[in-house]
Amino acid sequence: MAIVINGSGTVTGLAVGGLPDGTVDTDTLANSINTSIGAKLPLAGGTMTGSLKHGDNVHTKFGTGDDLDIYHDGTHSYIKDVGTGDLRIMGTNLSLRSESTNEPYLNATENGSVELYHNNAKKIETTATGVTVTGAIGGATNLGKVLQVKHSSTTSSASSTNNTVTIQTITLTKISSTSKLLIKGWAYLGQKTTGASTDGANPTLTLENGSTEILKFYHSDVPMWYTSGTYNGTYDTHYYAGEVLYTIGSGSITINLKLGSSVDGVWVNRSAGASNGFGQTGITIMEIEV
Repeated sequence: MAIVINGSGTVTGLAVGGLPDGTVDTDTLANSINTSIGAKLPLAGGTMTGSLKHGDNVHTKFGTGDDLDIYHDGTHSYIKDVGTGDLRIMGTNLSLRSESTNEPYLNATENGSVELYHNNAKKIETTATGVTVTGAIGGATNLGKVLQVKHSSTTSSASSTNNTVTIQTITLTKISSTSKLLIKGWAYLGQKTTGASTDGANPTLTLENGSTEILKFYHSDVPMWYTSGTYNGTYDTHYYAGEVLYTIGSGSITINLKLGSSVDGVWVNRSAGASNGFGQTGITIMEIEV
C-alpha cells in the first residue's frame, strides 16, 4: 500500500502507535519522529540518564586505532591497552579493593606511601627513607627467615670536633625473642682542613645499643682528605660502612650511630661548596631467625 498524505494532512498507508490506517495526521507523525530523535544520544555528545549495558563479548573501544578495549567474555572482565603509550590509572589517592568485602589490596597516596595488604593486614609500606615490612620475608636462605626490616637515613650534614656526636638513631621492636639483628651503619665522612699540615683525624663511627658499644669502625692512620695548601678549606669525602650480627632478647631496641674525632672538625654528608646532600648517613636493621 502506498503512503498518501491528502490535502487535509491525513496520512494513509501508515499506522503509528497502534492507530488504524487513515487516522494519523502530519502533526502526530512529526511529534512521534521528534520524540524518537530526542531519545537518542547526539553524535556530538550528551548526557545519558540510563545504564549502558553490553552483552558478553561486546567490546567498548576507544581511540582511532581501537587502542583501549573493555569487555566481558562471560567469565572474566578485561581492560586491554593494545596501543602505544601507557595504561594510566590516575588519582590523588588510589585504592584497589575487594568487591565483596571492601578489603584493600593496595593503597597509594600522592606524595606519600604505597601500602600492600594480605588478608586485610598491611605487610609492606614505603616511607620517605625506605620501606617497612611487617612479618617474615621468605627466601633469604643464607641468612635465615627475615622477620622485618627497618631503615632510617638522612642527607643532612653534621660535624664532630674532638668529641662524639650522634648522627643517626633508629628504634625497632623485635618480633621474636630468639631472633638476631643484622645491623648496618654508614656515612660519608670528610675533614675540613685548616692548614697545609693537617693530617688524618682518625674519625670513628660507632653503633651503640643505648650507651653500649656493639661495633666501632674507623679509618686507620691514613690521611683521608686533602692536606696541601691548594686544597685548604675543602672536603674530600669518603664512604664508611660497618655491619654486625647482634644478639639481644625481646622488646624494643634503640640503635645510635655516633661520629667521633680527635682533632679538627669532621663532617658527614658535606663536600666543597655543598653544605648538605653529599652522600647519606643511615642505619638498617634486619631481624632474622637463624
